[in-house]
Amino acid sequence: MEHNNITVTLKLINDLVEKKANSELGKYNITLSQARILAALFNSKADNLSLKALEKLFNVSQATMQGTISRLNKKGFVDVSCLPNDKKTKYVSLTHDGKLLVGSISKCIGDVNRSMTENLTNEELDEFYRIMTKMYTSLKEK
Repeated sequence: MEHNNITVTLKLINDLVEKKANSELGKYNITLSQARILAALFNSKADNLSLKALEKLFNVSQATMQGTISRLNKKGFVDVSCLPNDKKTKYVSLTHDGKLLVGSISKCIGDVNRSMTENLTNEELDEFYRIMTKMYTSLKEK
């Protein structure tokens, strides 16, 4: 395999995963990006996360995160609020419907993950994670 095509291969895999996940998640009227945010809120130890924390977590711009959160808010899956003494910082929390949705979409995301890795042995999957983590760390340090 030619090693100078790693970025192309990663992009192709990402595009296929996103397409498959978005197709599956369409029945819930959300995208993979939105599902990831809902899952992050659900798995957070706090009742809410600041918009700034979500931007950092997902490595996206303020405008991108605001747009995604706005769409989730309009769908009734998240609430956006400010603290009484700090009107500048926006906090995002899951609504009851958002919490219910996370339970439904977890299986959907799991199915996409399984379909992507079904031809790998456990040893290959362990090695894959090890290499991907190493690549991520290497890029993040630069």
